[in-house]
Amino acid sequence: MEQEYGTYDRILDLIPEGILAVDGDLRIMVINRAARRFLGAGEGTALRGSPVGAVMDENGFARLRNGRTAHFTEEIPSRCGKRRLECSFLGEREHGIFLCVMRDVTELCEQKDLLRKREQHAAELAEAMNEKHLRLVQEVAGLLGEDAAEMQIALRELKKAILPVEGKKNV
Repeated sequence: MEQEYGTYDRILDLIPEGILAVDGDLRIMVINRAARRFLGAGEGTALRGSPVGAVMDENGFARLRNGRTAHFTEEIPSRCGKRRLECSFLGEREHGIFLCVMRDVTELCEQKDLLRKREQHAAELAEAMNEKHLRLVQEVAGLLGEDAAEMQIALRELKKAILPVEGKKNV
């Protein structure tokens, strides 16, 4: 049986996704190499039988155990640095087996954050350009308005100079 169990462990260690299985008491039954790496649990650390809270937040497993949902995915921060994990929780309450399949989405989250920052920067640049353009248009309109007012005054003066004043007769 021990040899068979070792074979299953080696098979699970080949899987790039993290796999963590717990029992009804939320104690670790199985944890593969990827899950250990994602959660910052060393290779030599004996985790079987330990509470899942020793390596990650137990909320996802507790939700399954309490029957709130049969399957859900959530993104959780890893306890080992700046890693972000997408965790799919699955379970069988009647058998007391709950499983978390983890995928490292750190790079994807960083790319999304970078894209959001670039979009924000582009929006700020567009707003600044729009404000500058609006000020320029207002300045030009102001200058045109002053020129129009001066032209109107000059034309009135010219008209006065050319046309006889009403009430006076031309001799």
